Amino acid sequence: ENPIESVFYRQGDMVLRRVGDYADSYDATTDQITRRVGVLVLKGDEPVRLQSINSYNIANFYIAKPSDAVQTSDSLFSSSHFMRQRTLIAETTTPGMLDSSQIFYIRLYSNIIGTVNSFKQYLAEQFQAGSPVTIYYRLATPVVENWTETTYNQYMPSNN
Repeated sequence: ENPIESVFYRQGDMVLRRVGDYADSYDATTDQITRRVGVLVLKGDEPVRLQSINSYNIANFYIAKPSDAVQTSDSLFSSSHFMRQRTLIAETTTPGMLDSSQIFYIRLYSNIIGTVNSFKQYLAEQFQAGSPVTIYYRLATPVVENWTETTYNQYMPSNN
């Protein structure tokens, strides 16, 4: 209904992310970035489990949340490939993604991807094609990192 989209701000090599009300920030006076949004890039070698295939032919796979993620139900997240769902309704016909306290669920049509091996192969193919399945999530504790880049904008001469 109300998807939460990831938003990226890029200046030079600096990338700041925002998901909903949670955003990375940069302090130019201290040259520090405070990360509040974590990134999980799926490569196809992660531990994955098939929870079930429901009567609507939807396979429910799950992947453990990273240890630095908020470990509660309905924590804020966004995905590059899957629409966020708010609840795990067993009898649904909609592929998508949702989270539980320590798990990200990914729901797909089982006639397309119905086994752990086919799901891991899909993840690996997406990664190798340069469009990996990526999950953006709220960090349990913000992480501060020093930023040493000195060139943010390049001068572009005008044609006038």
